[in-house]
Amino acid sequence: MEIVKPYARVMFPIEMTPDDGIHLLQIIEWCGRVSHRTEENVTAISWEKFIRSVVLSHGDWSIVSMPI
Repeated sequence: MEIVKPYARVMFPIEMTPDDGIHLLQIIEWCGRVSHRTEENVTAISWEKFIRSVVLSHGDWSIVSMPI
């Protein structure tokens, strides 16, 4: 058994600018990678491949929805 030190990341709402769309996709990638236990693979450009593969190709929309 591997013991993983717990951690948390607080993500505050941001004012939207044209570049914030990419930032939001990077947040979705990070959340998805946490649930898939691959957060160490996050890079500045890895969000696009992750979103295309996990969300669009495999249909895992659970990482992009937020409870109301």
